[in-house]
Amino acid sequence: MHIAGVVYEDEVGGAMGWDLGTLDPNESVSITVAFMFGPEEAPADLLELTKTIAEPNACYSPGDTLTFTIAWENKNPAPLSDAVLADYLPSGLTVPVTYTFDPGTFEVFSSDPNYQESGHIYTWELGTIGPYESGFVDLTVLVNEQAEPGMLIRNQAVMHTSAGTVRASYDVPICCWDEGILYVNPSAQGEDIGTSWEDAYTNLQSALARAAAGCGAEIWVARGTYDPGRSAEATFAIPDGVSMYGGFMGTEASRDQRHPDRYKTILTGAAETERNGTVVTMGDGTILDGFTVTGAALYGIYGAGVDFSLENCVIENNEQYGLYSKNGDVIIGWCMFTMNGRSGIEHEGGNQTLMIENSFLANNIRHGIYSLNSTLTSRNCVIFNNGLIGEPFFGIRIINPSYEPIIYGNTVVYNKSYGISFSDNGTI
Repeated sequence: MHIAGVVYEDEVGGAMGWDLGTLDPNESVSITVAFMFGPEEAPADLLELTKTIAEPNACYSPGDTLTFTIAWENKNPAPLSDAVLADYLPSGLTVPVTYTFDPGTFEVFSSDPNYQESGHIYTWELGTIGPYESGFVDLTVLVNEQAEPGMLIRNQAVMHTSAGTVRASYDVPICCWDEGILYVNPSAQGEDIGTSWEDAYTNLQSALARAAAGCGAEIWVARGTYDPGRSAEATFAIPDGVSMYGGFMGTEASRDQRHPDRYKTILTGAAETERNGTVVTMGDGTILDGFTVTGAALYGIYGAGVDFSLENCVIENNEQYGLYSKNGDVIIGWCMFTMNGRSGIEHEGGNQTLMIENSFLANNIRHGIYSLNSTLTSRNCVIFNNGLIGEPFFGIRIINPSYEPIIYGNTVVYNKSYGISFSDNGTI
């Protein structure tokens, strides 16, 4: 038997590996593993730590200061020794300090040596906390432009003592100090706060969360593939009134510089074996422009009781519907719906309208367009080779429209059954 000698130094998900070399027949190997644990959490009935600010209902913008009060209480009849309090500041908060240079010694001195700027840590050496003793410290910090607009940033204090460790955190509300465009780029290396291409969000859901909080109504998304999350219920929910644009390289200064055909921005429900039911859920008054939407188990795009618009999108290879809308008005321009498992577009709702212009609907398994109780306007579209499983599926299927449909300038050809099928209750 021999001892494995070389340990892989790279950690992957907390795993370790050993280079065992070549093992001879019937040879065994012995491996010794030692574990190191972090400090024990102090029981709450022995030591309490709290963190507060003077104006908890205010929000803060870059340039504002706020003061934390960090208080502790030893509830123990015995003293607690070796007490050290550390405050771990997020990148959006800094301690305002100044530095002086000694030309004689070439040393740099901080006006507050307790603050470690490189790690954003402020430390107090408290020594021994007596039985039933309490105390507090104040820490004034400055909000900077690395604070995510319109969201909360968490600040945490940790106290280590002979009895263990206690923690206290405070979520600081940041004002919506930047109401402009929200940027998303999975390759960005900046602050991940969405205020520029450099500091773009790397996760599209982060941008949608900020827009849902009312801080920003236009999202620019750089090329790449994005999935809503790994649960089947996860979806990209576009908040009411928000417009989302894809097709960016990640350097553009205006929307007209993007190129969706070249810089494909893909929203997929098929990143894992279990597909997302709906890839995109539209809000009221929303726009989706410049995306490929694919891989949904149910709906590529879904809207219920909301009005929305699609432009310059490809909706393909969804297991059931490319787009499904109920009880809302929908406008579609310059889009492609292809290879969806049921209809390319299904639209339902009395007195609702579906307007499709300059779009291509082909190779959908059932209908290219299915309109139930709604009013369809289709202009300058190509509706080709739909209803792949034959009758009763058609290029365009219209049932009981609210008002007279308008269909002109279209090319409806090579659909497996009739190109257009119409039926109503005698009111049209």
